[in-house]
Amino acid sequence: MKIYNNPNLNKKHCNGVIAIGNFDGLHLGHQKVINEARQKAKKFKLPLGIMTFEPVPVMFFGKKNKDHRINSLHQKISQLKKLKLDFLIIIRFNKTDKKEPPIGRVDRKDKKRIQDNYILNDVSMALWAKARSLHELGKIKEAETAYAQCLFLTHGRAWDPGGWFWNPSSDCIKYAIKLLNKK
Repeated sequence: MKIYNNPNLNKKHCNGVIAIGNFDGLHLGHQKVINEARQKAKKFKLPLGIMTFEPVPVMFFGKKNKDHRINSLHQKISQLKKLKLDFLIIIRFNKTDKKEPPIGRVDRKDKKRIQDNYILNDVSMALWAKARSLHELGKIKEAETAYAQCLFLTHGRAWDPGGWFWNPSSDCIKYAIKLLNKK
């Protein structure tokens, strides 16, 4: 298993199937996500990888959860090696990531900082699109789940064609509240 400490993959792994998550403890839900990714990788004859985070995002971004993990990074890597993955991507958060990027028009420095977090931006935008689509289709239970997944990605930003950065997580919160108020 090749281990990457950033999302710059070599050519061999670039078009692989990637399961994204904390994968802390590898519970049944994690195993299901990994098995689904494994099936897709096998079907399309692509490499299989996992993207995980260090530290666990709730520990890094949360103020109260300083020790919210089951396994150390070393233990996590050891468990993931047993799954016979082709590669593992570890996204490491640092102190400069802690400050939420701005919303609205931004200067070049902030724009670069936002764009450097493109994986987080892509994941938050994908979850927002999934939640909004399910909501529009009237699949309320599924929409609630998708909104809940998006809520915690408060650092994600999307670029509006008009030149503004906006926060998919804030939009998900707004729609989730509307759904809750209808109950």
